[in-house]
Amino acid sequence: MERRRAKRLALTAELIMNRLDTNEEESVKIEVLNISQTGIGFLCESGLEIGAKYDIKLKIWTGDVIHTIVDIVRVQDMEDIKKFYGGVFIGMSDSDRFRIQVYEAYQEYSQEEV
Repeated sequence: MERRRAKRLALTAELIMNRLDTNEEESVKIEVLNISQTGIGFLCESGLEIGAKYDIKLKIWTGDVIHTIVDIVRVQDMEDIKKFYGGVFIGMSDSDRFRIQVYEAYQEYSQEEV
């Protein structure tokens, strides 16, 4: 049974993350595996902690940048040096949620065409 509140979409992008609960400001390269209106799943070599909150700037498929906060809620070791992370968006604007919703609709439409 699917427990997610929103459909997940695949997206390749680069993310800059600044941790909010410390004074650390580091750029972290990630590989986005999926994104939804409520969260993000990605691979990363850096060690991120569950419960840590990061200020993120996510460059999306249109070239626009979504600026929000992500709360790390899941960490899973992978076979290589990367780990899979799941995060929930906090404080995302309605306009940014709408951009993701438009992308969801586009993906569904393009898959029906195949």
